[in-house]
Amino acid sequence: GREKKKGIEARARCRRGRTTTMAKLGEGDPRWKVEDMGEAGRNVSGWHWEDKDCSAWGKQWLKDNFANLSLSEDESLTVSEVKTADGDVTYCQRKGRNFFFYELKLKLEFTCVTAADGEVKGTIDVPSLSDDTTIDETTMHVTVKKSGEVGDRVKLFATKDGLNAVRAKLREFLVALNAKFAVTRGDSMTNITRTAKEDKKVDLASLPTPATSAAPAKKDEGVKTKSFRCEIQFSGPPIEIFHCLTDKARLSVFSQSAAEMALEEGGEFQLFHGSISGSNKKVVPGERLTQSWRFNSWPEGHFSTVDFRFEEKNSGTLLKMKHTGIPADDLDRTCAGWRSNFWERIRMVFGFNFKEL
Repeated sequence: GREKKKGIEARARCRRGRTTTMAKLGEGDPRWKVEDMGEAGRNVSGWHWEDKDCSAWGKQWLKDNFANLSLSEDESLTVSEVKTADGDVTYCQRKGRNFFFYELKLKLEFTCVTAADGEVKGTIDVPSLSDDTTIDETTMHVTVKKSGEVGDRVKLFATKDGLNAVRAKLREFLVALNAKFAVTRGDSMTNITRTAKEDKKVDLASLPTPATSAAPAKKDEGVKTKSFRCEIQFSGPPIEIFHCLTDKARLSVFSQSAAEMALEEGGEFQLFHGSISGSNKKVVPGERLTQSWRFNSWPEGHFSTVDFRFEEKNSGTLLKMKHTGIPADDLDRTCAGWRSNFWERIRMVFGFNFKEL
């Protein structure tokens, strides 16, 4: 006890003896002189933590895009007023990666036009739209200003069709937020040069870009291949899951890179800084997507085939996927990449929960 007490007192004396005066530009020992390095001394490669307040933009987007929004296909249910759109949105970058933190409140007044009873008004309240809760799991409350059977029918209609439309628009908000503020740096961590031979478990986003690849891919000379199948149950409708895999803006958001996608039969695509490329062979929105698909580290000229089938099931989507022609020595990495770089990112960014069957 006595020795411990002496140690504590000694450390306290050292702290008291230290000076807390910061060095000033151009002053002090020349070996430690603080100089203005200009742009060269800024946040190189986005390594240090940077943040930006996006709250004003986020609140205005919600007001503009929910105003007069139709919440049903027959347009009998519409937003008549955005009563509340408030909260905080912050964009951050660390080690070349993008992060968004948000806590928002949204309250909408809606009008439902009924054939027998005219207009019935009500509200949809979203008390907390937060980055740590998926959109599907975000709590929403519906109230109507009419009692009785008519009020119950309108509430049921708004709870089903109305909330689905609100969730869909909130997913558009996340896409717009990423497109507006997310930064992809050419020298960011997602561009680190690594090859499949160095680490078979490397993430898709860590693969070499065409411009930085250490060695050109070898020509396809009878590559031994394997294939795999999987079935994924998503919480969103088929057309939404289809868009997550084909819409250029959504692909760019969850891959944190500028995606290219020509959504037509024969149209080409590039993902993850060109690490993945190919072309669309069959395109049936919300039902079928077949692609010729390759990593740029695969032997030159070798393409695999990915076939997606989208089926409506359990108020969501059953995605049946078959991936054939994968080089045998790259099967494990490719299988793991679909989950970590596609399914999990789609859940994280757009809120579509998934379960592997």
